Amino acid sequence: MLGGPVVCGGGSTAAYGGTTHFALAGTTVAYETVSVENKYGQSPQDEWMVVVRDLRTGRTLHRVPTGLPLHPEPGYIGVGNLVALVLESDGSAAWIADDYQRTLGVATQREEPYFDVWALDSTGSRQLAAGPNIDPSSLALSTGATQIGREHHSLEGTTVFWTQAGKPFSAPLN
Repeated sequence: MLGGPVVCGGGSTAAYGGTTHFALAGTTVAYETVSVENKYGQSPQDEWMVVVRDLRTGRTLHRVPTGLPLHPEPGYIGVGNLVALVLESDGSAAWIADDYQRTLGVATQREEPYFDVWALDSTGSRQLAAGPNIDPSSLALSTGATQIGREHHSLEGTTVFWTQAGKPFSAPLN
């Protein structure tokens, strides 16, 4: 079992949690786990994680936060919910997360969707891009691309693509 659907709690606890955004590649699966709990009179415990598992063995290959917050706070792990997730069969993954602190205007004093692009591969997790001008529906994965836009390139391995400010960007996954 990968986890349950997102459910909400009530009473003196404002809580929700579950598993969302599944990606399958061969016998490897990636998904987001969410756990948000705000008990009356206690500090919040909010966690957004990306999990990659081998379905043959059930072994967890990776479990990492959806990103690093602008201003880390106790009880918060990750930057917020995923809006896109892609996966390679070797366990490499990339995602776009809605960065809740920046979206809610912690840095800009205005509410504007702000997205982070992250990659996870054999070298670990790393941020590829961030900003309010990332197209959250643009995330794509390619193996062995030969043409990108109008330019001809030969790319070995897996490459993740996204659009920012109307321009295409890419990064290799190792």
